[in-house]
Amino acid sequence: MQIPFKAFNYKDNYSPFVFVSYAHKDRNEVYPIINQLHKRGIPIWYDEGIEPADEWLETIADALSHCRVFLVFISNNSIKRNNVKREVHQAMKRYDKDEVKIVPVYLEDTVLPKGLSIVLDPIQAFLNCDIEDLIERLQNIQNPDISRKRLIEKAEEYMKQQKWNKAENTWKEIGNLTSELMLSENSDEIEKKIALCKEKRTLNQRKGKRKKHTRYLKGKDIKPLDDPGEYLVTLHVVNKGEVVIENFVLIDRIPDNFEYFIISDAPDIIDIQGVDTLKWTIPSIPPESRCEIQYILKGEGNISDEQESY
Repeated sequence: MQIPFKAFNYKDNYSPFVFVSYAHKDRNEVYPIINQLHKRGIPIWYDEGIEPADEWLETIADALSHCRVFLVFISNNSIKRNNVKREVHQAMKRYDKDEVKIVPVYLEDTVLPKGLSIVLDPIQAFLNCDIEDLIERLQNIQNPDISRKRLIEKAEEYMKQQKWNKAENTWKEIGNLTSELMLSENSDEIEKKIALCKEKRTLNQRKGKRKKHTRYLKGKDIKPLDDPGEYLVTLHVVNKGEVVIENFVLIDRIPDNFEYFIISDAPDIIDIQGVDTLKWTIPSIPPESRCEIQYILKGEGNISDEQESY
């Protein structure tokens, strides 16, 4: 595959740049990605910047020691390459001193060997390379002050839209950048913004739970009919909440020495502790709606006005 562009010349330009670590077998996947980064103005150095007369390892080590970002493409090819492993471990030495940021990008599902797993697992990685997210991440690292101003605008817009969760996360990101820039005078204000967003988010969650709370009233009416020992039984439920109640179950036990005759929907007949029990499942009850079930009892003895429901 043709080389997409000339590598950034960091020796003649002191701008922060990105060092790219990859396996040559992955160039068909890597080159299109770094070419888009290059077109968006992100300075990229990769091993095509090594001149034929240069000492390979010395050139690699020098570029690694000057880069601002170490971008490593993870694949089943790259984890087998000794040069990639060496570059990762060399970058980690500077990472531990907070001299470089490491950005892993997975080209495919890859199980890291133990040596790389210890190093890379704690670092946030791109599992599916969304190019816009990757560009934003690199720009934030390379130009934290500019990125901070852009993030503040975004956080304030989220607050105007009352998107408190997004606003809170954005202010946290701003806090991290502020810490990197050592702008301690702004840290208290950012903490106040985070606390406000958290308070608003929690309040909205509580309101949401109250709105979705299911409330209902149920009852049972027993009316004597003209024939002795015959009664009309009406079971009813009223939805007093603000959401639809689904699959509401009403059950009623048939007293001893009584027979039942169904008027409305036919129930399921179940046995509870040796007693015939009628069971109706109501598919849905809209808010402020009433649902009734009626049947007739005929026999001798006492009738209970108690009713059960699930």
